[in-house]
Amino acid sequence: MKRLLLHIILLLIPVAAWAQPAVSVTSEADRMLIGDQIILHLKAVVEEGDIVEWPGIPEELESALVVDRNDVDTSRNKGQLILTENWIITSFDSGFAVIPPLVFKINGYERASDPLLIQVDMPKSEAEYKDIIDPVGLPIPFWRIAIALFIFLALAIFVWLFIRHGKKNRPSLDDLVDPRPLHIQHAEKAVKLSGLQTEDLDEKLSKGLQNIDLYLRNGLGINTAVGESSDWTKKLKGHPRYAGNADELPKLFERVNALRFGGQDLDAQSAEDWLLDSQKWITESVEGADEAPHEESKSINDLAE
Repeated sequence: MKRLLLHIILLLIPVAAWAQPAVSVTSEADRMLIGDQIILHLKAVVEEGDIVEWPGIPEELESALVVDRNDVDTSRNKGQLILTENWIITSFDSGFAVIPPLVFKINGYERASDPLLIQVDMPKSEAEYKDIIDPVGLPIPFWRIAIALFIFLALAIFVWLFIRHGKKNRPSLDDLVDPRPLHIQHAEKAVKLSGLQTEDLDEKLSKGLQNIDLYLRNGLGINTAVGESSDWTKKLKGHPRYAGNADELPKLFERVNALRFGGQDLDAQSAEDWLLDSQKWITESVEGADEAPHEESKSINDLAE
């Protein structure tokens, strides 16, 4: 009887052992470099109908960081359920990353895994750190090169046509430059003074005097900085390039002084008459205008505007 009971107990021992839940936490490596990542494999083998509480990430995880985890996967093997999950961990401290025992609850009973110790190493030498190189360039498609060449040629043709058109329609130098002396050109400009105020009329008369002075100095070489109008009249009468009425010059000065400083308001008609007479005097006085010098042409460009 005792021998039969012993045989029954021996037969039940492997059944009971086989029915016990099993949990484990394993790693694919036991060491890594700083910043590398390794995978932790969590596994629990239970019976169908068992209530399983899966472990969370422990707060006391030392020198390690869980960067990702997947969902729990379930498979069957001979009536048992095999539950698995993968954690991806890393570490940024050299030394050891400690994975403490992870607690699984199965039907209210706690089952703890064995702790893990993962060595975290520094790179062996600076050669481990590689310089960042430029990305390998991809070949440029032919159609892009063709489009770029077409655009370049189109722009070049456009610029050439624009320059050619501009040269064709550009006036010649002879059309732009009047070969006559400036005092002759200024003298022929029309004078329109109606509607101007007294200050504007006085400015026009002042420019008319400057035009006469320009003609005497640059056209005939008479130094107007010395003497007065009567002295300049004497020089005009003996000048080889002067063919006008020299006696009109003092009269022009007397008239303009009376208009500007006579104590009466300027009127447009009187100012216009004087300017026309001064221009007429210059125009009729010139003989051989092409031989007159052109000095200081820029300085008097605005006087008769």
